[in-house]
Formats: sequence, structure tokens, C-alpha cells
Amino acid sequence: MNTYEYRLDPTEDVPLTTVVVGPALYRFAARRADESLLAGEPSQDDLVLRADETGASFCICDGVSLSFFGGLAARLLGDALLEWCASGIPAKAGEPQVRLSLERLLADLTHTAGEAVRSHPLPNSAAGLLREVLEDKRRLGSEAMFVFGRVDFPCTAYPAGRLVLGRMGDIRIRFAAADGQWESSLTGFTEQRWSTRRGAVGGRPAVLITELPAAGSGLTVYTDGWAAFCDGVTTLPPEGPDPWCAARDGEELPADDDQLFFQMQWQMEPPPDHEEEASS
Repeated sequence: MNTYEYRLDPTEDVPLTTVVVGPALYRFAARRADESLLAGEPSQDDLVLRADETGASFCICDGVSLSFFGGLAARLLGDALLEWCASGIPAKAGEPQVRLSLERLLADLTHTAGEAVRSHPLPNSAAGLLREVLEDKRRLGSEAMFVFGRVDFPCTAYPAGRLVLGRMGDIRIRFAAADGQWESSLTGFTEQRWSTRRGAVGGRPAVLITELPAAGSGLTVYTDGWAAFCDGVTTLPPEGPDPWCAARDGEELPADDDQLFFQMQWQMEPPPDHEEEASS
């Protein structure tokens, strides 16, 4: 079985990329804020994806800029959540059981993440007052918001398929029906996040488990850097990714925030035209 794995390189911008794996199509794009581009600093957003013919697991994280190198928490959390999504979600468990399993993961992760924060080097340019500020932030920890997903295509265990979603924070989640119309999004809260020092902050994580919607349906997840464009969109572009590229390179998107966009559509057959196909 062929497996496709992707991890966002935080030091690189990613043009809108389309990948087909089995019966699903994936699109993603990322761009650093102008300030980060000019300074040569990494994005604080993170995306990890693992997909094959049976389903997919993914995680999108948005590092909190006021914390200690929010991208650090984003990448630690993304890696842990991806592995948990792929193999740690209890089979056929309900939302309460999955939430408890997730909360244990978030609490346990603070132990290893705390050491990563303590040993994280400061930039050579950080001196004087800036260094003091960063050390104060280090003591408070690194923080990130997240959305994760686990998709199981129809099989013996899940005849109607299964979709598991979880989140903390204000990363957007929007669903699309088979006709391309975007449905209402899941509401998030800006005060929610995961902290390397305190674990879950601002309440319990939200978890949704449902049957997989009809073929041709999908979901879109994006950080607030994409909100200015995507929050007002009601229909997925049938002609392909060009409109997304135009939006990403145009004036619709703010230049002062990292931008990360992820989209998944499941269908009966892979489309005939796509930019990249996973073959190994």
C-alpha cells in the first residue's frame, strides 16, 4: 500500500499544491508573514499529513506569536497529534472516550515538550533587553492552537466511513457538500490553546465524530491568515486551484500573518488532472 507523507518546511513558502492519494484529493498552501520573510524567520504554522488508500490523518497547528517561539509548540504538537490520529484513537470509541484519550496525550506531552523549550537556543541576534524578554517567555512556555482530523474511508469496520475532528483555538474548519457549496464552519475560541507548560488552556478540546459525508464532499482548514479570503467564500472553485493562487498572491490576504490552507475532498475516482500524484 502506497503512503503519502507531508510535513511543512517552516522556512519555505509553498505554492498551492494538489496531491491525489487513493479516492481523495488534497490541496495545501503556506506563506510566511512579510516580517518573517524579511528576517529569514520560520513560519509559526505547521501542517503534517499522512494518507493512503484507506484514509488519512492530518494536523494543522498555529503557534501563538506572544508565546516562546510558537512554531516550536506547533511542530511538537503536530508530530504528536499525527501519530495519535494514525494509531492512537480508540477504535469505534465515542466522542467522550476520544476526548479523554486526547486530553491524556496533551497532558503527557508537556513533559517532553518542556525539555525542548528549555533547550531551545536563542538567536545570536538576541541580546540585552530582547534576550531578557525571550527568557521570560521561555519560563511561560510555547503555545499553539490546533485542528486534527482522521478520515477512514468506507470499510468493514466503518461501512459508512468515519470522520474524527478535534480542535483547540480559532483555526477555521469548513465543510463542503458534494455540489461544492460550503456549509457552516465549526466555531472556535481564541483563548483556547495547548501550552508546553500548562497543557490544555481555555477549556476542554472539542471533538466531533461522524460518518463520512457523501462522495465529492470535503473539508477545508485554514489559519487566520487566510480568513480575509476564505471566510467569505461559499463555493469551492470547480475549475481548480487557480483562484486560490490568485488570492494567495493578491491583496485579499494580509501580509502581517502566516498563512496556511489545507483542503481535502473524497470522491469515487481520482480526478483526471492534478498537479502531483503520490506513487510511493
